Amino acid sequence: MVLTYGGSPTGNGRRPLIKYNTREFPHPAPEHSANDVVQQTPEIVGTSVGTSVKTIYSVLREYKKAGRVCSPVPPKPRRSILGKLDEASAAAIKEIVKRVTSDDGIIPTEKVRVVICEDASLPNYSRTTLYRILKGLNLFKGKVEKDKNK
Repeated sequence: MVLTYGGSPTGNGRRPLIKYNTREFPHPAPEHSANDVVQQTPEIVGTSVGTSVKTIYSVLREYKKAGRVCSPVPPKPRRSILGKLDEASAAAIKEIVKRVTSDDGIIPTEKVRVVICEDASLPNYSRTTLYRILKGLNLFKGKVEKDKNK
């Protein structure tokens, strides 16, 4: 039998709490020693429940060490560069893009980056960060195919 946190099914990083149920798993024959039973229990439980033996061993190790099993700490969400960008900087970047953009609508990101680096009021952005900012501000339409005939 598998018990999980909050009664929800296992998945997405949830650790199952393993409980030995005597109805599902009969007691071993008396000729087996207690050490054999302890060694075979994770394999029996793991194969019948569908949980890997390594997960069962790690849960048992944590239970022996701390006396309880805790849910893993979820990772903190990463803040995007757009969350850190204020409105004045966004307006300045839009103005620079409008100034540098050619008539056919192609945005030369390297020229935009050079102009932003020369501007003292704006921080220096890497090429990748600038690409993410332009994409987040809906200014970047995508990659442009170069004409192979030229």
